Amino acid sequence: MAKSKKFYTTKVESTEPDCEACGLSAVCKSPKLKFIGKGKKNVLIIGSQPTSREDLKGELGYGDEAVFLESALEEIGIDFYEDCFYCTTVGCRPPRDRRPGTAELKACRKRLDRIIERLEPNAVVLLGEVPFNYMVAPRISGRLTGTPAKDFYGTRVPDQELGMWLVPTWSVQDMTEKKKYPDGGEGKPLYQRDEAWYRLWKNSLKQAFTLG
Repeated sequence: MAKSKKFYTTKVESTEPDCEACGLSAVCKSPKLKFIGKGKKNVLIIGSQPTSREDLKGELGYGDEAVFLESALEEIGIDFYEDCFYCTTVGCRPPRDRRPGTAELKACRKRLDRIIERLEPNAVVLLGEVPFNYMVAPRISGRLTGTPAKDFYGTRVPDQELGMWLVPTWSVQDMTEKKKYPDGGEGKPLYQRDEAWYRLWKNSLKQAFTLG
């Protein structure tokens, strides 16, 4: 199991949700999607943003990220819908499934803060750079300021203010990224071509369920 980083948070004041300034709610089909799952093991998993299929269905859990995550968790004995809570960093799907920008993350901060406050999870799994930049990066102080997200992947971070563990790890997109070849061909996704890396990722998920 990975060692924790010594980490101290500073208070981050959340702004009120500003959907008008963000604009995503006006260009997606299903705005402000909420969390899913029963959370019996009191772990919250945060992805980046809703997918086009989730936006169409009006509920999280239908996208490729959630389907892959459900399968991976099953391999380590965790039921995605029964044992976990799941939400995304922003509640609205950005156009063309692009990554949400800084202003959009800021506008949606209060929504996610309220989800975390309501659920009070023991641990929060951060899938990739986007939720890391929301949850960890603004709270880093001292010598760790500016440390990239990837340097935290596979660790567990005690958040002193929130009273819970943060578990930054690779995103589903990282695990499913296919190698590109000069002739235009594609190789296998990372989780298939590097089983050791895939095991490391699953172990980082598994450790979140051991933290209380």
